Amino acid sequence: MEKILALESLRGLAALIVVLTHFGYAFYPAMLIGGTSAVIHSRFEQIILHSPFNILISGQFAVICFFVLSGFVLSYGYFSKAIDLVTATIKRYFRLAPVVFVSVLLSYFLLKLGLYQNISLAAATQSDWLEQFWKIDITLRDALWQGIVGTFVIQPQPTTSLNPLLWTIYYELIGSLLIFAFLGLAGKDRRRWILYGIFALVFLNTYYFAFIVGMLLCDLFVHRQESFRAVGYWRKGYKIAMLVGGIVLASYPSYLASGLDLGIVPASLILFPESGLNQNILYTTASVIFIVLLLTSHRIKTILERKVFVALGSMSYSLYATHLLILGSVGASFFLWFQSFLPYNAAALATFPCFLAAAILVAYLFRRYVDEPSILLSRNIVTYLKLDTWKHRKDDSVETIL
Repeated sequence: MEKILALESLRGLAALIVVLTHFGYAFYPAMLIGGTSAVIHSRFEQIILHSPFNILISGQFAVICFFVLSGFVLSYGYFSKAIDLVTATIKRYFRLAPVVFVSVLLSYFLLKLGLYQNISLAAATQSDWLEQFWKIDITLRDALWQGIVGTFVIQPQPTTSLNPLLWTIYYELIGSLLIFAFLGLAGKDRRRWILYGIFALVFLNTYYFAFIVGMLLCDLFVHRQESFRAVGYWRKGYKIAMLVGGIVLASYPSYLASGLDLGIVPASLILFPESGLNQNILYTTASVIFIVLLLTSHRIKTILERKVFVALGSMSYSLYATHLLILGSVGASFFLWFQSFLPYNAAALATFPCFLAAAILVAYLFRRYVDEPSILLSRNIVTYLKLDTWKHRKDDSVETIL
C-alpha cells in the first residue's frame, strides 16, 4: 500500500509543535497561559500569544491533528486495500507498546538516578507546569505496570505518571479500536455516511471526534476523489486563504488561564461557550484544512516530501514520547548551567538548541532501536497467531502512523 509521505511529514511538524509548546511552558509560561497568570520574561511572549504565530506553541492543536491523521491513515488501509480488521486491531497494541514501555523505563532510571532537574528549573523559570512532574516514589514493578498495561487502560496523570505525555497514547489506542469497530460495522455499507454524522455528534466533545473526522475525510479521499480534484483546481488565492484560515484556527490560545488575555481575533473564534468543545471544533477544522491542502496542492505536497520533513515524520512518535524526559533532565541541566553566567533570556536561548539536539538524538535512537523493531514485532505476532491475511510492505502506513 502506498504511503502518503506528506502526511508523515505533517505528523512530524505536529510533533515539533508539541516540543516547542513544552519548551515554552517551561521557560516562558506567560506565552501560553497569559501575563495575568504567569511571570513575563520577554515582551515577545504576548506578541506570540495574540498572533497567528501562536500556532508554533499550539500543542493542543497538534495533538488533535495527530488524532485526525490517525483516523485518516488507519482507515486508508481498509478503504484502499481492504486490510483485515481483526489483524489490525491485534497489531495496534504491539505497534504502540514498545515505545511506551522503553520510555517509561528510561524515565524510571532518570528519576532514580536523580537526573531530573525540573523542580530546580521550575524555581528559576517560575513554571508551575514543569514543577508538577516526577515527584513520585515509585518501584520498578509499578514502572513495568505503567509501561505494559497501565498507560493503555488508565489515563496517565501528570503527578503520577513516569511519562505524562503518554496520556495521548491512551486515547490513541481507544480511538484506533473505535475506528476499526466502525469500519467492521459499516465500512462497506452505503448508509455509513449517516453513521458518520451520528458518531460525530456522540463524540463531539471528546478527542474521539477527531478520529471520526479523519476517517470520514479518508473515505471521501478514496471514494469521492472528484471533490479533492475540484479543490486542486482552485485558484492560488483561494488556497492561500484556506491556509491562512487554518493557521488562524490552529493558533487559537488553548492554555489561557484567563479569558481577559484573549486578543480580538481569538475572541472572535469563540463559537461555543464550553472551552473544550470550542477548541475541539476549531482544531479539528484546522487539521482538515491542512490535510486537504496537502492532498490537493502539488507545491505544498512537494515541499513536505523533502527528506528533512519525511525524516522528522519518521521520528515523530519517538520524539513525542521522549522529549519531555529530555527537557526535564538534559534541558534543565543546560539551562541551570547557562544561567550561572548568562542573563535569563540568553540562557534560555542557548538552552534551546542543546535541548532540541538531545531530543532529536534520543528520538532517532528510539526510532531505530525501539520503534522500527516494534513494527517487525507486530508483524511476527500476528503471523505466529496465523492472522496475517494480507501482504505486508515495509512502508505500510497503518504501521507507521502514531
